[in-house]
This record gives sequence, structure tokens and C-alpha cells, in this order.
Amino acid sequence: MQPILFELGPFTIHTVSLFHTGGILIGIWWLYRQAIKNRVDPQKIMDLAVIVVLWAIIGARLFSILFDGSLQWYLQNPLKILMLWNGGFTFYGGFLFGLGAGIWYVRKHDLDLWQISDMAAPGLALGIAFGRLGCFFSGDSFGKPTDLPWAFILTA
Repeated sequence: MQPILFELGPFTIHTVSLFHTGGILIGIWWLYRQAIKNRVDPQKIMDLAVIVVLWAIIGARLFSILFDGSLQWYLQNPLKILMLWNGGFTFYGGFLFGLGAGIWYVRKHDLDLWQISDMAAPGLALGIAFGRLGCFFSGDSFGKPTDLPWAFILTA
């Protein structure tokens, strides 16, 4: 378990943040390469990626605030909502908002939804897997206790 990867002066680099960022970049890289391969305008794909990532961050934060039991605390401390570096995101909120924003963008720009979906799916899976490794290494998503021989022992 390594929640803090390293510190550079006043900056703290958290393992989960580095892996989540890496996962996003892997997904975008994959989609960009697929756009070139499938002769889809790469600029539209990069714009799509920016829209999806921004809305995914908004959705992940909003769902965390609304559904993770911290709503009252945020209502008492509304400026803390903007302090994204302190954590507080949910996968399903980010996925739903990102998906909605992506569908909206694809339709608005007359792109083929199924083609873009097929192009994006492997990159999305790779990005999610990479991001989940960050959760594992930081110790915030470790699962339930088990006595299976391949189990990991996490210590504080």
C-alpha cells in the first residue's frame, strides 16, 4: 500500500491520481490511434475526449457528494466541492456523465455512434484497468477479506 508516491516540495503526488491520469491518457491515446486508422477526424476525437473527461470528472465528483454519505458535510463546506485534489470521486458517476456527454457530442457532430463506441471500448477498458491498479496500490479499493492462496495482505 503506497497512497503517496512521492513529494516534490509542497506538491504531493498520490499513487491513485497518477494512475487515474495515466488511465485517461491511455484511453485517449488508443482512441486517437483508432481515429487515424478508421479515417475519423482526429481533431473531433480529441475534442470528444476533452468533453468526456471533463463531464466524467464532474459526474464522479457529484455522485460522490450525493451518494457517498458526505452531502451534509459539503453543504456546510461548499468551497470544499472544488478541492478535487482531496479525493471524493465515484466510478459510476464519472462513467454515466462521461457516457452521456460522449453520446451528445457524437450525435451533435454527426459521427457514427457505433463506430466511435467500437473504437473507444478497448481504450476505455485499458484506462479503467490502469486506474484501478492505482486504487489497489493506494489501498483504497481492496475488496473483502479472503483466505484464498493468491490473496494480498494489506497493512497500514
